Amino acid sequence: SQGPCNDDILPMLTPKQLADAIWGFAKQGHTPTHEFMAVVAQEVLSKLDHFGSQDLSNTIWALAVLKYQPDPAWWEEFERQVYKNVTEFSGRELANLMWALAVLDHRPKWMLDSVLDHALNSFESSSANSLHLLIWSLGKLGHMPSEEWMHEFQQASQAAFFQFTPSEMANMIWAFAKLGTKLPDMWLDNFLMVAQWRFPSFSAKLLSILVWSTAMLDHSPSQEWMLCFEQQIREKFEEFSGQELACIAWALRRFGCDGESNAVFYMLERQEGFREVDFEILGNSKLLGQVMTWRGSSSGATGPPT
Repeated sequence: SQGPCNDDILPMLTPKQLADAIWGFAKQGHTPTHEFMAVVAQEVLSKLDHFGSQDLSNTIWALAVLKYQPDPAWWEEFERQVYKNVTEFSGRELANLMWALAVLDHRPKWMLDSVLDHALNSFESSSANSLHLLIWSLGKLGHMPSEEWMHEFQQASQAAFFQFTPSEMANMIWAFAKLGTKLPDMWLDNFLMVAQWRFPSFSAKLLSILVWSTAMLDHSPSQEWMLCFEQQIREKFEEFSGQELACIAWALRRFGCDGESNAVFYMLERQEGFREVDFEILGNSKLLGQVMTWRGSSSGATGPPT
């Protein structure tokens, strides 16, 4: 449906009312037509000079949720307004802004650097969820922040390890892997230890993301961690897709688990009959290669879906 607003009402709304209305569309699950969203975007453009940080954050978050991609002229003005108000953004507003940019696949480097500089000063007051959204967005955008930024982020995130959900933990380590970040061994060991304690709450998909990302970061977990992880593979074996099993098999090989010492290969060999995932793996030469052979290079790995 188009939602409660119409073209006649939009010009009468103040900038804040307009931002709140768009945010309301997204929160309530309305699906305005593309034509209507174009009219809304044009109205936003005409009032952007009066948008504050919360209005900007709510608006771009809503556009991302509604899967509406503005045109280049709109983006140019939006970026300018964000830059002008960047010091006013709260940690949550910055996180929502970054998430929206990632979802809409928009990479304004000059603005991103300014946003990240401000985010650096808000780490201490940011929630675990906001920290997770920041690093996931950077991974999705393929935008590497400065060494100082990454160091401070690692400090802030380590203090919040026990506050992250399993999904947030998997998304974070995936982002680090996508960025090719060199993480301190102690940080990773502590991160993986917290993940290990919470393995029962990790879905099959999240387990595959976690172990694939760890391998991509060229980090070998402890023997205890490996034993606990292999137990998870056995318990949740029938919940994995073929791609997820292939990712895990590839990661375990990077950790030195070959042949029957590789839990995925072991379980596939001993199942009673063929399942859908077997045909998925056998029908895809790349997945089959990840399960059956050690390729010796991270470039041979097809990552899990995120």
